[in-house]
Amino acid sequence: MTSAQIIDRIFVGRFVGPNALAAISLAMPIIMVLFGIGMMIAVGGATLANIKRGEGNISESNNYYSITVSLIAIISFISTVIFLLFSKNIASILGADASTHADVVTYSFISGLFFSLF
Repeated sequence: MTSAQIIDRIFVGRFVGPNALAAISLAMPIIMVLFGIGMMIAVGGATLANIKRGEGNISESNNYYSITVSLIAIISFISTVIFLLFSKNIASILGADASTHADVVTYSFISGLFFSLF
């Protein structure tokens, strides 16, 4: 993931320009926070499910797994809706100025489209 971000930043910085690179730098922290929340839920839910499976309680293990997947799907959907509807406000909150605001909005909007897959 980190290597992909580094390569993305190299290409954006060289071929799109410094404002687009600044836009990515502004939007990335909130995207990483959402990624971190998803990872915490996924790892925690998988741990609980595997503990129950190891105890031989398959139905409770399946329940933990279902709750984990459902919670991640709900958070992804809510995040997507927020980013699609409020990308301009999010750009302002993230500190985008006049030269980077449009790029942050575009990057946030496009990233928001793929939160459920991310």
